[in-house]
Amino acid sequence: MLCIAEFVFSGFFATAQEVLPQSGLPELYRVVEKHNFRKRENGKYQGAAYRELRGTLKRESGLDYAGRFYILEETKRAAQLVAAQIEESVPVRLGLGKLGAVKAGNPGRFPTMRDFPAVPQEAIKEGTIWQAPAERILDPMFSGVITPVPVHVEYQYVGPGEYKGFPGHYLKAKYAVRYRRGQGGDPELDEVSGSHEANIFLPYGKDGPWMVSEIFRELYRWRGGRELSLEGTILTVFEGVSPLERTETAQRIAEVLQKPELLVPAGPGETPQPVLPATPPVSAPAGPKKPPGAEIPARPSFVETPLPGIELRESGEGVALTLNNLNFKPDSAELLASEVPRLDELAKALLSLPGRTFLVAGHAAATGRPEGEKQLSLERARSIAEALQKRGVPADKLLYEGRGSSQPVAPNTDAAGRERNRRVEIIILD
Repeated sequence: MLCIAEFVFSGFFATAQEVLPQSGLPELYRVVEKHNFRKRENGKYQGAAYRELRGTLKRESGLDYAGRFYILEETKRAAQLVAAQIEESVPVRLGLGKLGAVKAGNPGRFPTMRDFPAVPQEAIKEGTIWQAPAERILDPMFSGVITPVPVHVEYQYVGPGEYKGFPGHYLKAKYAVRYRRGQGGDPELDEVSGSHEANIFLPYGKDGPWMVSEIFRELYRWRGGRELSLEGTILTVFEGVSPLERTETAQRIAEVLQKPELLVPAGPGETPQPVLPATPPVSAPAGPKKPPGAEIPARPSFVETPLPGIELRESGEGVALTLNNLNFKPDSAELLASEVPRLDELAKALLSLPGRTFLVAGHAAATGRPEGEKQLSLERARSIAEALQKRGVPADKLLYEGRGSSQPVAPNTDAAGRERNRRVEIIILD
């Protein structure tokens, strides 16, 4: 991976030299990819669509990061006036370069560009042009069948500027996509051709966001004669964010709910410890690793909060509030009126955490009908998300997902266990 060493700016009246600090990368990255595109299939126009990917990457060691990407359902418009449905969530582990770009050769399909952007070692001035290799990941149908394609990128340095109030550098880039079957990837994909033009912002230091805005055209052909044409834009933003202070979050929820204390999760067999609003943070003990063949994943135990039917635990994604014993109409996602007070209190707690994103995850008991279980869990998650939105939680901060019976917290062998597995979680994401 090339690294930034030095930039030389040339202005109309003067020349000045600036050095981009190499102060390291943030501990926590938020990544957003927004795809706006028009589709033609076999020459027939299919309309304009929008697809968004959101992820959070947390440093594990050095320049190795781990996290999860959420793939939002494709929509026919870019405006998200309602909570966004998650079509799929994917765990990732990625190695980054010093600039923050994901290295080529990393597994998985996100983000879609690797070793991009890149800058030379030597000093450059406005108008300087250079080339560097990169890698584009092709998956036009978001099917999970990926095709990595090497590309050769031509860059041009535009000059200093700012983005979202952060000072930095602007570049331009362009590259072509060329693929023929036999180069690896989707065995049904015959050929791909396309062109991309990009505007890039790189911040001076680690605290600012870096942004890539692309205009693209791509043509895909598969075995059997199917043809797909895509053209539109891709906006990618990598932004360092403050990690979620999990104990502070629990304390804030306790204060908003006007409760004297809120218990934090303990490991199996251990006594839950209270966190008082005025005390220093208390870390939750870690649970044991999952034993081979265990039906239920080993995890920190649930702890009931003073608000009836709501439990709190730490999860790999953030802090989770679990809503148990929700009253829906039988085999329906329609909430009964008895749930209004509990949702009112819950919305107040979430509104006390400005800037955070909330994932509403529906869960079901295993009854031998996995497709039906997932659909009902999705509909109930949507119902809760809509109820929270009506109570003032911003739509652009709400995601929802149906996870079916894939994440049980109790055995499905008796009525009590199945009832525990029928739940909705609201995860305050990192």
